Amino acid sequence: MHALPYGFKKFSLSDPPPACGHWKEHMPANRDPVAYQLYIEARKVWRSKMAWQLTREETSRILTDVKKAAELGDWGARALMAHFYLRGLGVLESNHVLDATPDKSVEIARLAAKVMQPWGLYDLGVAHEHGYGGAPYDVDLAWTYYLRAAQLGSPEAQMALADAYAGEGRLNDEEIMLQCAFQQGHGPAAYRLGLKARIQKE
Repeated sequence: MHALPYGFKKFSLSDPPPACGHWKEHMPANRDPVAYQLYIEARKVWRSKMAWQLTREETSRILTDVKKAAELGDWGARALMAHFYLRGLGVLESNHVLDATPDKSVEIARLAAKVMQPWGLYDLGVAHEHGYGGAPYDVDLAWTYYLRAAQLGSPEAQMALADAYAGEGRLNDEEIMLQCAFQQGHGPAAYRLGLKARIQKE
């Protein structure tokens, strides 16, 4: 067991669920317009096709623009670069432009977590849960990060807590966390709530 970060609380399934946080309230209010535009346009291309449908020209441009936006300080671009470093970019030999480098992904997550950005806290929790990128395997520490991320509004962390509560039969608390994520427009939470409503004939 590694030491918990200062001010963090260990997650316990016997505690009440955290209040619904909203991630946008914990992110920088202002973004450089040039960096933001680079990021948004690159992300739009990346999301427009399945990974194997992208050309090398497209993946190269995506990587160049997202990296530039990240260097200019855009937090969205940094989060996307963390994703690219974790999984690589370009799934085919014909469009592969970046190898997976988990250490770099975790380095970006650590920087975001240091300034309490919810996505960074969640990503760091995932790294500790699976023990990659230089983050030592520590499930307790991972759930500590998930709890803090959920408190600050990470929908992914709120979903993780929902799963934990469901596993303990705390179905009301599961739904509270799903609603927290859903209220922020999180698609997987909406899907889960829809399934629950269908089963319950609501």
